[in-house]
Amino acid sequence: LPQNTEEISIFFRMEKNADEKQRAATKALNHVPPFKTLFIDSSSTALALAQRLDLAFKTVVTNNLQAALLLAQKPNINLIILGGAVQNNTNCALGSWTVRQLNDFTFDLMIASCAAIADSYTYERSVEQKELKLAALNNCRYKILIVDHTKFEAQTTYKVCRLDEYDLVVTDKKPEVDLSSEKIKLIF
Repeated sequence: LPQNTEEISIFFRMEKNADEKQRAATKALNHVPPFKTLFIDSSSTALALAQRLDLAFKTVVTNNLQAALLLAQKPNINLIILGGAVQNNTNCALGSWTVRQLNDFTFDLMIASCAAIADSYTYERSVEQKELKLAALNNCRYKILIVDHTKFEAQTTYKVCRLDEYDLVVTDKKPEVDLSSEKIKLIF
């Protein structure tokens, strides 16, 4: 079995909670700062926002094969796809080689999602996703976490970072968990 057997297919994730992801993307759109370089993670929710952005004459880097295929259709985009081991269920490049490549960049903006949020931390389903997110977080000036509300109810294994390490957290509706005591800029 692949090492990341807990990872869910990108094609399933693109369909699951699709309306919620589109609502979150709409809410995030007006809060995206000016940028020239962008990292998009392998999440379907981040892709929902990236597809709405004007990416002309901007450099976009991703490890998400599906994002690369969709964004390559945009005119005048400088699109770079990271290499690495591609798992058939995630349709993204992961592993130490992918992280090493990511560390060769600095970005103005990161758009990412996560598998779960609990106790003001983000979580991923695989250690490979966790390591990629940590590298991206360290190499980006402004970080947006975009999630549908179900992430606040989910549980998974690998703790990545505190929510307040993101400059902005966007979701489709108010989370049922109380985040008012946290230093989190939350849009819902």
